[in-house]
Amino acid sequence: MTNKATALKQFKGKNRKPETELRNINVSIKMSANQRTDITAKAKMCGESRSLYMVMRAYNYYPRQRLSQEERELFRPLFDVRRDIVNISNVLKSLPDKERNAMLHNFKFLVEWMGYINDAAARIMAYLDQVQRPNSIPGKTQPENGTDEDSNVEQANT
Repeated sequence: MTNKATALKQFKGKNRKPETELRNINVSIKMSANQRTDITAKAKMCGESRSLYMVMRAYNYYPRQRLSQEERELFRPLFDVRRDIVNISNVLKSLPDKERNAMLHNFKFLVEWMGYINDAAARIMAYLDQVQRPNSIPGKTQPENGTDEDSNVEQANT
């Protein structure tokens, strides 16, 4: 390879994947229009292209769905509590050791701080109560063979 070609390859290939990892092979499959629409919708819910979604599923990987706007709004109170706790932590870390120790040994400060922590815990509990769904089973809790592990345990005990 000439120096010019090597220099061009180095310039173009800084952030390129190795040849074995490039996705440059097309595979054609037949499916109905409804199947294509369904796959496209599922890929969009995960924020992936249809092609990448199908590759992930071929490797038995279940891509995570992106949060909807409604779900993000439900998480907002939790994000606010986290932000407040991080801010308190940052303030305490920024103080010199002597001043931090003096604050942590100050009874009045600790009582106020514990009150704030209790408020934050109450906000978290209120959020969890709000978003809790009765009888909701998370996806993919059963083994691949379709049997429920708890029923196997019950059968073994009888």
